[in-house]
Amino acid sequence: MYLYYAIFSKEGHQYNVSFPDLDGAFTCGEDMNDALYMAKDLLEGWLLVAENEGDEIPPASEPESIQTEKG
Repeated sequence: MYLYYAIFSKEGHQYNVSFPDLDGAFTCGEDMNDALYMAKDLLEGWLLVAENEGDEIPPASEPESIQTEKG
């Protein structure tokens, strides 16, 4: 089981989502429900591809070490 933190940021009428520990893991959603769905889908897909390809899966950061912009 993996546990990674996502960063949600509102931009206009949509929400951007990133996983700071996973290279290239970005998505977005039209509202928070959509953003949560897209984040789950992205995370599952990213990890599945990494496992299938034998890529290294990075350790998850501690929450207090994740840098975010104010607001």
